Amino acid sequence: MDVLVTGHRGTVGAAVTDLLQQHGDTVIGYDLRDGQDVLETAALMKAARRAEAVVHLAGPDRHHPPAHPSTVLTETAKAWQIFRANVLGTANVLEAARNAGHTRVVVMSSADVLGDFAGRSAPDRRPIDEHHPCRPDTPYAISKLLAEELCSAFTTATGTPTVCLRPPGLLTSGTHRMTHQALTEQPEFESSLVRRYGALLDVRDLADAVHRALHAPLSGCHRLLLCADVPSASPNSRELVSNLFPGADRRGVAQEEQPCRALLDSARARSVLGWSPHHSWSSTSSTPRPKPPT
Repeated sequence: MDVLVTGHRGTVGAAVTDLLQQHGDTVIGYDLRDGQDVLETAALMKAARRAEAVVHLAGPDRHHPPAHPSTVLTETAKAWQIFRANVLGTANVLEAARNAGHTRVVVMSSADVLGDFAGRSAPDRRPIDEHHPCRPDTPYAISKLLAEELCSAFTTATGTPTVCLRPPGLLTSGTHRMTHQALTEQPEFESSLVRRYGALLDVRDLADAVHRALHAPLSGCHRLLLCADVPSASPNSRELVSNLFPGADRRGVAQEEQPCRALLDSARARSVLGWSPHHSWSSTSSTPRPKPPT
């Protein structure tokens, strides 16, 4: 399959590009580092016509809104840039996909759309799944949820399947090492992981989910949480909840036979995509991966 990948030079983009090419897909890269902006519709339309599907990864992360390095922005200006990149950029990608007749659209969303993901309030239920209400309260999280809504409207209007992936914080080989070092040298670092329910995902597992989202037989619009099986911080899920919400009702948090299950539930991604995580936050080792769909 010929696949347009926006943001192909980023950390996730590089992992996705490598895996897609390993499985025989042809990647057509489109990245701001090459002067290619998803806000420039004419160039985006031209690139999309060379592809059969699109993976939209371009955009700012939650910590680094797009800006010229020498520019000092107000919080309002930062928020506006995030909305332009994530909402208008996604709208442009979807229109380019419609114009080019793409058969599949995969968009990178975020677990931040949940709103209470970072521990600012107690979740309604645990483990947290796709049926949990979304209460985004930052420009980044709101923009990601709006991008998902655009995908849903696009699928309703065109019939083209869309997949919105919701990963938590990502681990690479470099962040694996930094996490271990921080936990060893800064005991307080664990609290930052606990606030996010210890949820992390190896970038290789995210790339695998993208590949499966492109090739799995499906219809409709899907919003899928992705998470490593074992929480990153505390030994088990019950301890995470006890630390985060002292005195909270623990029912449904973790079964006795699964004390280390993740607090984000990836069951729907497993069902829809045939996906499962194969890398742990605590090591770079992996288990044999089943053959993805072709």
